[in-house]
Amino acid sequence: MKLKVSYVWWIEEKDKFYSITWSATLFELINKTEKNITRVLIDYWAFQWNKREKSRNKEILVNDVENIDAIIVTHAHLDHIWRIPYLVKNWFKWNIYMTEITKKLACLNWKDTISISKSDKNKSAHFKKKMRCYNTIKNISEKLKKNNLKKYEKWKLRKKLEALLSKNNITIDKVICELDKYEINNVKDIDNIKNINLLFDENDLEETLKHIVTVNLEEEIKINNFLSFKFFDAAHIEWSIMPYLIFSDWYWKKYNCLIAQDLWRLYSNPLDWNITFPKEKIDYLQLETTYAGREHPEMKFSINKFIKSIQEHNWPILIPAFSIQRTQFILKILLENYQKLWNKKIYTTSELSQQVSKVFLDYNFEKYKYLLDKRVKFLLPWERLWKNKFDKSIIIWSSWMLQWWSIENRLWLFVTNPNAKIIFTGYQWDWTRWSEIVNWKEYIVVNWEAMKIKCSYEYIKWFSSHADNNDLINFLHNFRPNNFSKIKLSLTHWWDNRYLLENEILKNKKLRKIKKKYEILIPKIMDVFEFKF
Repeated sequence: MKLKVSYVWWIEEKDKFYSITWSATLFELINKTEKNITRVLIDYWAFQWNKREKSRNKEILVNDVENIDAIIVTHAHLDHIWRIPYLVKNWFKWNIYMTEITKKLACLNWKDTISISKSDKNKSAHFKKKMRCYNTIKNISEKLKKNNLKKYEKWKLRKKLEALLSKNNITIDKVICELDKYEINNVKDIDNIKNINLLFDENDLEETLKHIVTVNLEEEIKINNFLSFKFFDAAHIEWSIMPYLIFSDWYWKKYNCLIAQDLWRLYSNPLDWNITFPKEKIDYLQLETTYAGREHPEMKFSINKFIKSIQEHNWPILIPAFSIQRTQFILKILLENYQKLWNKKIYTTSELSQQVSKVFLDYNFEKYKYLLDKRVKFLLPWERLWKNKFDKSIIIWSSWMLQWWSIENRLWLFVTNPNAKIIFTGYQWDWTRWSEIVNWKEYIVVNWEAMKIKCSYEYIKWFSSHADNNDLINFLHNFRPNNFSKIKLSLTHWWDNRYLLENEILKNKKLRKIKKKYEILIPKIMDVFEFKF
C-alpha cells in the first residue's frame, strides 16, 4: 500500500506570484496495482485577485472529482471552503464533513459570497463605462507622445485629456494602473468582461447543505474499511479543527496523518482557547507556516497600543475587520476598556458579523453575552451616517482590508475627513487599499474615483489568530513517530517562511529532538508525494 498526497493549492513562490495561501490537499490510498482505494479532499479554495486568476475558477485542479469519497472542512474561512458548492454543483455527490458551528458559519459565508458576486454583477455597467473612459484617456495620452501631430491637433487633444482627467478626478498613471490591473488593452477587452465570480447560486448552496455531515470533536468516523478520521480542536476560530486521518490496509497496518491547517497562538492567548492533540503516534504531519520566522509579542501589548490609539483621537474611527471572530474579538476589547474610550459610540456594519455573533451566542451564551451589550449599535451598510452618529464614534467595518462593495460608498467619508482615523489590525496584504493609504499616502481609488487622503491612520500589528515561530516549534514537540521511523513533516503556505522554519530546526542545537523526530518536506505548487506503509 502507498499513500499519495497532492498539494492542490496556490502559494506565493519565489519570483513568481501565483496567488496566496489557498488550501486544498488530496489524500489517496493506492494498492499494488495502482488502483485508488479511497480518496479524501481537505478543504477547497478559489482564485480571486485579478481577472486572469478569476477566470480559472472553473478549473478543478483535482482529477476524477466524482470519485472522491469525502471532503473534510477544517474551518469556515473562505480560503478553505470557497469552491466547495461549485464542486457539488458539477461533480461531487458524497459527504462533506465538518463541525456543527463550521457548518453554520460556512453557510453564512457562502451566502455572503453569492450576495457580493451579484452586487458586482449589478455594478458591471458602471464599471464598463468607466473603463471605456479610461481607455480613451490612455489612447489620447499615447497620441500626444507622437510627433506627427500639428499644433492645433495637440492643443485640442490636450484640452480633451484635461477635461476627462478633471471629470474623473484621476491621473494618467492611475488610469494606466487600473487598466493594467484588469488587463484591458482595447475596447474589445472591456466588452468581453463578464461576471466570473458567480460560481454557484442559492440552489447550489442548498444542494451542498444536504451533503454536509456534522461531527463532534474526537468522535471517530469511518468512511470505509480503509479510512477513518477524528477531529481535534485547532482553536483558530470557534470549532476549527485539525483532521486526524487513519488509513488502513488489508492487514490492518495503519498510516496516521494529522493536518494542521491554521493554528491559534499557544501562548499569550486572550480567548483562553486550547489546542487538543491526538494521543496516538503519527506518520505524517502537515503544518501551515503562515507566521514561521516571526515572533508575536504578548497580545496585551498590542491591545494596550490599540486602546491608546483610540484614546488619543477624538473623532470618527474606522476599524476594518473580518466578520468571523475578528469583529467579535475587537468588540470584546472595546467593551472591556469602554471607560477609557471617552464613551465613544460603537457601531458594527456587517449583516454577516451580526449573524456570526448570533451563532456564537447560540453556541456559548455565557462566553459571548457581551455581544448583546446595548452600547454596541448595528449600522446597516446603506444606512445614512448622520453627523450625531459619525462624530466621536468607532465603526467596525467588516470589509476585508477595505476591499469589496460594502465599503465603496462610505470610505470617502473617512478618507477625505482630516478628523477621521483608520486603525488597521492584523496582517495586511500589499495589493489592498491599505497599501494605497500607507504607501501612496496621497490618493485612494474609491468607486473608480481618485480621492485625496486627508485622514490619519495607524497599523497595529500582532492581532493575529495564527501561531508564530515559537508556537509552531512547541507544537512539534507534542508528537511521537510511529514504528521508529521519522514523521514526514510537510510545511505549507508562505514560501520563504517555510525555509526559515526548516533552517531553524536543522541548525538550532536546542531543537535536536525535533530534528531527529521529523523528515521535513517543502512541497511546491501541485506537487505529489508518495509514502509506502
